[in-house]
Amino acid sequence: MQCDVKINVNVADDKGDFSHAVELATRYVENDNCIAIVGHWYSDICLSLTDIYERGEKVLVVPTVSLTNLVDENSEYVYQNIPNDSFGAKVLCDYAVSQNKKNAVIYYEDSNYGFNMASKLEQYAYDSGINVIDKLSNMDFKNDMYLAKNRWELMEFDCVFLISNSDEGIEFIEYYEEEGMSNPIYCSDGMDNNMVNEVLCDTNMDIVVHTIYDPNNKSKGMIEFDEIYNQMFHDVPDIWAYQGYDSVMIIADAIVESGVRTSQELKEYFDNTENIKSVYGNGKISFDENNMVNGKKIYIKNISNFNENLGDNDVNN
Repeated sequence: MQCDVKINVNVADDKGDFSHAVELATRYVENDNCIAIVGHWYSDICLSLTDIYERGEKVLVVPTVSLTNLVDENSEYVYQNIPNDSFGAKVLCDYAVSQNKKNAVIYYEDSNYGFNMASKLEQYAYDSGINVIDKLSNMDFKNDMYLAKNRWELMEFDCVFLISNSDEGIEFIEYYEEEGMSNPIYCSDGMDNNMVNEVLCDTNMDIVVHTIYDPNNKSKGMIEFDEIYNQMFHDVPDIWAYQGYDSVMIIADAIVESGVRTSQELKEYFDNTENIKSVYGNGKISFDENNMVNGKKIYIKNISNFNENLGDNDVNN
């Protein structure tokens, strides 16, 4: 069934502020004309708001927050449209093993995202035979990196797992390189954006990132979005732009092609549809019994040559 319908999209910024985010979420939940919400950007805020959407019976599609505890068997209206950190951590550990790494440092940002993924990485490292010689956060890079270097080299480290947003991650790498360290750095998807590629594109270091975007395997939907995005912003979209677009479009397709008109109908559509049209991969995704996405692969990318695909992993729960 396909029908002509006008879809209104309201764009709002929660400003990374908890009180403002709660105000926005409450407003959307109380709006009978609102079918679904796509967001939120920050992990800690998004996790804190899930109860509002669940109690308000309003679908929330989450494109960027990969926390392992964001959705579970009790989730009804919150859908995680990105593989969670457990998968990303395993892919990074598997890659380190493939490179014969034995002694790793874990540096993580001070957030739910950082703490949760660092814990998963440490678990998978132990299972894989990688020794975590140091696990730390909140470094004063200017004053602490020299001391860290001495400690890590004494313990014969051979790689770093970096779980961080791009600003903190770039600063870590710059001071790391300034101290003369060159062992590989394996980054989480918080470092997966155009700014990181531009800043670090000339590095001679071995820096990789896990991502769900393969630039060499673009679908028709991605190519069409590239053109629209370039016309509007005179730039190329990064993974998070694709994720937002994909999350909006799976809702739009449900409305146009399946006649969905309410949040409850959208929930039933997500719960019962095996082949939801997506801009990724083979163009089909679904959500499992915990409302976590199936059908998206995780890739390992070289930051200094982001078109180089170093391997991919199927993500199936």
